[in-house]
Amino acid sequence: RVVEYYEGAVAEILDDGLLVYYNTPDIVVHHTAKACEAALAQQRAMEMLNAQLAESCLPTLEVHIGIHTGNVLSGNIGTDRKMKFGCMGDSVNLASRLNGCCKFYGVCTIVSGATYQSLPKGIGLFCRKLDLVRVKGR
Repeated sequence: RVVEYYEGAVAEILDDGLLVYYNTPDIVVHHTAKACEAALAQQRAMEMLNAQLAESCLPTLEVHIGIHTGNVLSGNIGTDRKMKFGCMGDSVNLASRLNGCCKFYGVCTIVSGATYQSLPKGIGLFCRKLDLVRVKGR
């Protein structure tokens, strides 16, 4: 629901996460800001869920989010028998790699420089530079 509220679309449900995209196939105004706001909303939702889990003496969960802004190849992928809309390309892979860096840096969300640069000025999001990282495959 959080993704849809912020005008994103769930492309795939992966083993332990989601692949979400914004601004394709429909234009989404301020899509980078909405992706970041959705990430924060998901973190808040996870905090509330973890409080409930802790009250029941159950293990808590973590959320890690990688956000990158860039060009992708998007469209219907598949055959006549099974087709889905999806995105692929370096930008999708980079977002996934950033997600994988979250645990190492001890953060919930990492955005790429391209995403940071495309955020509207005065949006009210606090960002800090973590590092200059060369991700696998780039």
